[in-house]
Amino acid sequence: MPSIANNTPKDSPKRSRAVLLLAIAVLGLLSILRISVLFLSRDAFLEDPDAYRSLAVGLKASGIYGNSVDPPIKPTAFRPPLYPWLLSFGVDQENRSLSFVFLAAMHSILGVATCCGTAYLSHVLLTMTLPHLSRSLWIVGVLASTWIVAVDPILIRQSQLIMTETLATFLSVVSLVCCHRFIQTQSQRAQLLLAIGTGLAFGFNSLCRPTAVAWLALVLVCVGLLSRHFQFPVRTFLCLFVGFAVCIVPWGIRNSIFFGKFVLTTTHGGYTLLLANNPSLYDHLDRSWSRDWDESSFFADWSQRSSASSSEIEQDRLARNIALKTIRERPLAFLKSSVARLLWLWAPWPNQGGLLARIGIGAWYFVVYIGAMFGLASLIRTFRPTPSAARYWFPLLTLILSVSMVHSVFWSNMRMRAVCMPAVSILASLGVVATLRPRLGSKDTICSVESML
Repeated sequence: MPSIANNTPKDSPKRSRAVLLLAIAVLGLLSILRISVLFLSRDAFLEDPDAYRSLAVGLKASGIYGNSVDPPIKPTAFRPPLYPWLLSFGVDQENRSLSFVFLAAMHSILGVATCCGTAYLSHVLLTMTLPHLSRSLWIVGVLASTWIVAVDPILIRQSQLIMTETLATFLSVVSLVCCHRFIQTQSQRAQLLLAIGTGLAFGFNSLCRPTAVAWLALVLVCVGLLSRHFQFPVRTFLCLFVGFAVCIVPWGIRNSIFFGKFVLTTTHGGYTLLLANNPSLYDHLDRSWSRDWDESSFFADWSQRSSASSSEIEQDRLARNIALKTIRERPLAFLKSSVARLLWLWAPWPNQGGLLARIGIGAWYFVVYIGAMFGLASLIRTFRPTPSAARYWFPLLTLILSVSMVHSVFWSNMRMRAVCMPAVSILASLGVVATLRPRLGSKDTICSVESML
């Protein structure tokens, strides 16, 4: 990798010590914030909206990943397995209950680790994009991205529930870190190891949130399009696929044993496709763009139709076929619903809760989105004179694009963008720094990228 900041002065010991103390203080505050939020909302963990607690309890009691805690447990692939598997370590087998302390600790650690990973990514990308950035602006940028993730309303709310968003967001940050290390390294041996690590990261991510498969596909497409900026031998990609396969193939083999079909993701895809593409929703969107859709008629109709199917595989196939039939019969309604789903995915304000909460959350995301748009504009200006800079940002941008593409077709709501918020926060921090830089100047430069990686 070519040097980005040459002949830059080394930090003084006092300044390095100050940055270290700042990092420790920020980490401590993040930990206190996350732990406080979880313990103040202890009752929220009593809910189990997607039956992850039941899956974890059943797995601990019988060793079978199934949808009932009472024998005989019926194997399932309706939900991805990684999150319930982790929860099972906190299950008391005698009482068949999930420890609140374990759950709160797990979500707190994942939340703080996500913030730390975001800070690292922000540091790397800001340094590469704006190499002669002043120390003060560098701190502003890194802290901005970190705290946007730390206090993000969606991430905080989902950390209070037994849901996958906290783990999925952490794994997305891990995947981003692995991607960036992979594309930056020049050592062939390290490149092979990082390729395996990147594959593993995407594999675990797919076992938590199947949209990661689409993200990996987009990453590989971008590597192909930017091939002149990469010199990866074929064996590097083989190592990446090996890492990915090590994670995801055993799950597919397990599903082929229980269901007679090699399912690499879940049997939930057909249902979420139908939920997003059914006559009831299309009729609602013909009348209004509101997110307040009355889904009672859809659930009644699906309950009647699915009762005739004897297995998850058949129900998944039936739901997919009904959805595709609806799309073929009403293509214009499908296009309109796709636009609506994108608007729902990135809506600044929720459609539930009190008025003040909606206004506050909407104002927060409006400011973050403005910052992200300024950051994207700064990137575009950077890409024009130096197109090779795109290679540092494409993993982050493809994450946002892949989630948007998937949820423009499948069911969508605000919480499903949770995995993108670290990426959005880094774009917003770039927007803040790029806006402030002409005003504050860049006299006090930081060390070169190579000295900090």
